[in-house]
Amino acid sequence: MRVADIIAYVNHDLDDAIRAQILIPQDIPQHIQQAMGTSHAGRITSLVQDVVSATALEREPLIRMSEKVGERLALFARISL
Repeated sequence: MRVADIIAYVNHDLDDAIRAQILIPQDIPQHIQQAMGTSHAGRITSLVQDVVSATALEREPLIRMSEKVGERLALFARISL
């Protein structure tokens, strides 16, 4: 549940910031847009796929995000504050 909450909160916060014109899509670095998508649905899909991939690679039954995506989410969190 925690991973799903992080994915949802980050995406909703980013969308809210764009709707409120605090951010414009061009404020998001290009490499992040390419990796995670440019739409709400695209970001959700990318993040869920990352969780499935990172979890499948684990030997222990632990749901997780890859470190690479975790770093990107941290950037979104800093932007949306």
